[in-house]
Amino acid sequence: MELITIKQAAQVLNVSVSTVRNMLQRGELPALRVGKQIRFVREDLERWIRQRVSRERGLAPVSFVRRLAMTKRAPKVDPCASPSR
Repeated sequence: MELITIKQAAQVLNVSVSTVRNMLQRGELPALRVGKQIRFVREDLERWIRQRVSRERGLAPVSFVRRLAMTKRAPKVDPCASPSR
């Protein structure tokens, strides 16, 4: 189990740190508190991404998840693009 910081979570999600903080305040992201600091379990965050993408596209994003696991930054996903099969 790998714990990552807010900054690292922002890189995984390909958004700004302030966006991650806003999402945390709205209760949208799976996170835990370690003392006074917020940490993310990388696997939980990746699972959250897979669930969001598959719900929005209606299919399991296998290639997206593989790319995510192989890179430090998550690729940008075009919600208007048709899914490749």
